[in-house]
Amino acid sequence: MNRLLSFVESQQLEAAEKKRVEHEKKRQEEEKQRVEEAKQREEAEKQRVQAIMEATAAQGFTKEMAALEEKIKEHVNTKITVSEEKNARLQDSLLRFLERTDGDGQRRTRTEPCPNPKRRLDLDGFEREADAVERSAATPVPRRERRSRGKGKSRLPEFKTKTTRRALKEKLAAVIKKKTGVNIRLKVSVGVTYSHKLKKRTIHDMVVLCVEKSKIHPVLKSVLRRRVRVVWRKNKTVEQTLTNHRKTAREETGMCTCSEDRLPSMEGHALTRIVQCPEAPTFLHNGKNILQSDAGVKSLEVQRAVGRSLGMVMRRELYQVAGADCFREIISDRIETRPACSEERARELAVKWNHLVVVPVDRNPRDLVIMCPATYHHGLQMMFNLNVAYRQVLGQSEKKVLSVLRAEFKKVDLDKLGAWNPAAKLGQAYVLPKHKDLTRWKPIAPANTEGSKTAGRRLARALNFLLEKVPGAKHFNLKATALLKQNLEVAGRRLSVYGEKSMALIASFDIQEMFTSLPHQEIAQVVDWLLQQWEMRGVCRLSLSKRGREVALSRKSPGPGYVMVKFSQIRQMVSYELENTYILCRKMILKQVVGIPMGKNSSPSLACVLCAKQEVDFLSSLGADQRIVHGVRLVDDVTVAIACDMDDCRSIAAAKSICHNFGRAYGEQLELVRTNDGTNSWDFLGTRVAALPGPITFAIRPKQKNEGASVDDPLAFRCFQDFDSYSEKRAKAGTVIAVLHKIKQHASDPSTGVHTTLSVSIELGRRGYPPALFSNALAAFARATGQFGAALKTLTEQPVKLLKGRIARGEAGSSERQG
Repeated sequence: MNRLLSFVESQQLEAAEKKRVEHEKKRQEEEKQRVEEAKQREEAEKQRVQAIMEATAAQGFTKEMAALEEKIKEHVNTKITVSEEKNARLQDSLLRFLERTDGDGQRRTRTEPCPNPKRRLDLDGFEREADAVERSAATPVPRRERRSRGKGKSRLPEFKTKTTRRALKEKLAAVIKKKTGVNIRLKVSVGVTYSHKLKKRTIHDMVVLCVEKSKIHPVLKSVLRRRVRVVWRKNKTVEQTLTNHRKTAREETGMCTCSEDRLPSMEGHALTRIVQCPEAPTFLHNGKNILQSDAGVKSLEVQRAVGRSLGMVMRRELYQVAGADCFREIISDRIETRPACSEERARELAVKWNHLVVVPVDRNPRDLVIMCPATYHHGLQMMFNLNVAYRQVLGQSEKKVLSVLRAEFKKVDLDKLGAWNPAAKLGQAYVLPKHKDLTRWKPIAPANTEGSKTAGRRLARALNFLLEKVPGAKHFNLKATALLKQNLEVAGRRLSVYGEKSMALIASFDIQEMFTSLPHQEIAQVVDWLLQQWEMRGVCRLSLSKRGREVALSRKSPGPGYVMVKFSQIRQMVSYELENTYILCRKMILKQVVGIPMGKNSSPSLACVLCAKQEVDFLSSLGADQRIVHGVRLVDDVTVAIACDMDDCRSIAAAKSICHNFGRAYGEQLELVRTNDGTNSWDFLGTRVAALPGPITFAIRPKQKNEGASVDDPLAFRCFQDFDSYSEKRAKAGTVIAVLHKIKQHASDPSTGVHTTLSVSIELGRRGYPPALFSNALAAFARATGQFGAALKTLTEQPVKLLKGRIARGEAGSSERQG
C-alpha cells in the first residue's frame, strides 16, 4: 500500500512539474513574442521619424535649390545683357574702321585666306573669318573651346581621398572666416564644471540665444545652432587632491617626519593604508571618488565659459554674451544635498598630511598609502640611484643634456621621422608600493615629455607592424587582450591533432626583470634580425600615416599625409633610444646603461621583438613537434599549451619535456617564474582560462578583482567609484555598461560571463548603487549587443529570481508556523 501511495505521489509530482515546465515555457514564449512586437513597434517608429526627417530635409533642400536657381538665372541674364552690349559696340567700331580704310569705294571680296592669322581681331569670344562675301556681311563664328593636352583625361580636381577633402574644407573655412569672421569648422563647446544645481538644458538654450543675437549671416547662425554643445567637466578626485608623491620625488633628500604621528608603522616609520587611518572619512578611502565643489555654481563662471566658447568661433565684435541676470536662471531652486565629501575637507586633510607622503598603490591605483618621506626616498634609491642599470651624470645640467640630445637627434637626420619637441624635459622618476607587499616597489620612469616622443611613437608603430606581419616566422606575441578569445579559438582547432583523445598541458610564466637586465647590443641585434626578415624579401621601407594607425609597405609614399620610414632610420632610431635614455631622480640626472629604455613609447615594442626572436628559435628547435605547441604572450606574461594523446604515456612525457625546455627559452638574462599550479585552469590577462580535453577547446571566464571577497570582508580593490561620488548618474551607468562590454569582449560564451556579472552586481550593491541602476544598465547592454547580451541578461537574472523565490517561500513558511 505504501508503494502504491508513493507511486501515486510521484506521478502527481511529475505531472505538476511537467505542468509547471509547460507553463514556464509558454510564459517565455509570450515574453519573447512581446519583446519582438515591441522591437517591431520601435523599428516602425524609427522608420516613421526617419521618413519625416528625410521629407523635411528634402523640402528644405528643394527650397534652397529653387532660390539658388533663381539667383543663377538672374546672374546669367545680367552677364548675357552685358556681353551683347559689348559685342554691339565692338561691331560698330569695326565697321567704322573699315569705312575709314576703304573710303567711299566698293569693298573687294576676299577669295584668299587672311595672310597673317595671328593678327585676327577677337570679338569677345568670336573669331572673324574671311570669306567671299563683303566684310559687312561677315558673321561671327563661335571660337572653339580649348581642351586640356593631358593624356586623354580631364584635369578637373577630384576629392576622393580624405587628405584632399580636408584640404578643401580648410580652404573653404579660411575663406569664410576671412570674409565673415566665423570659423565654421569649430563647435560651440561650453565646458562647465559639474554641479547638480545647474540646469544643463537652460545653459544650452542661453548659448543658442547668444548665437541668434550675434551679428552674422542667418545661414551661419543655423549652422552654429546645430553645433552647440554643453559638456560637464569633472571635479577633482580624492587621489588628485591627496597624493603628493611626485612632489616628494623631486626633492633631494627625505628626512623622517613621522615621529609625532600616531599611525601604524613598520620598521620605525609610518606606513599604512588610508583605510586604517581613523582621521580619514569613509568617502576618502576610495581614490576614484569625486569631491564636491561649489566653484562652478556661480553664474559668473558659466557666463565666462560661454564667452570663451563663442570667442573661439567668431570675432569679439560679432557676439555679445547675455547679462548676469539672464544666467541666474541656470541655477536650480531645488535645495538638494549630496552626501559626497567636499573638496575643502579633503584639502584640509592634505594640508595636515603635507609632511608625509601619500602615494597610490601599484595594480590598485585608487588605494592610497601614507608613509614617511624617509621610507619613500629609500625606495627611490633602491630602484634608481643604487641600481646598476643607471649611472649618474655629473657636471651637466638638464638644459645641457637636452641640447646634446637634440644635436645628436638632428645629426643622424631623425627629425625626418618626427620633429623634436621644443618643450622637451627629462622625465621625473618615482616609485609605487606594490599591492601585496607595501615594502616592495614598482619603478616608474615616464618619458612623455622627452624631445623624441613623436619619432619614438612612430618607431613603435613600425616595429609592431613588422613583427605582426613578419613572413616565415612563428611567435607568441599578442597585439591586444581583446584578441585573446580569437587566438585561443584558432589554437583549439589547430591543437586537436589527436581527435577525441587530444589533451593540452598548460604552463604559464611571468618574465622577470625584462627592462633592466638585457645588454643594449643584444636588443639591437634582435631588431636587426627582424628587419633582415623583410629585407630578404625586397622590402626596405614602409609608410606611416600621420593621423590614424595606417601602415603601408610601398616603395613610394602614398601621399602628403604619410611619413616614409626607411629601415636604416629604424636602426638609427633604436640606437639613439638605447644610448640616450635619461631621467631625473632626487635632483640627480641618471642615464640608463643596461636594459630596454623604461617609459619610452618604443619600450614595449622592443621587448616584444626580443621575446619573439627567442620564441622563433625555440619553435625551430622542435622540428615537427612545433605543430603541437601554441603560445600566447602579452609583453611579459606568457602561456604555452602543448597537445598530447591522453591515452599515450610517451606522448604525455614528450609534452612535459617540451614544457620543461620552454623554461629556458628566453636565455639566461631573463628569468621565468611559473604562475600556474600545473592544472589546466589558470589566470591569464585578467581572465580565468580552462583547457578542456577531447577536441581541445578553451573556456574563458573574465575575472573581477573583488569577486573572491566575502560579504563581511572589505573590498580590497577600488574598481568603481561609490554611488555617493559627486558625478552624474548617467556617467555611473555608462561605467557599468562599459564593464559589461568588457565582459562580452573576453568571455568565450554568455554562460562564462554570468559569474563575473553577478560579482559586479554585488560589488555595486556594496558601494551603494541602487539595484535599478544595474538592471537598467544590463537591459541597455542587452539591447545593444543582441543575442549575447540577451542570453547574459537571462542567465544573470535567473539565479536572482530563484533566490528571491526561496526567500519569499521561507518567509511564508515562517509566518505560517508562527500562525
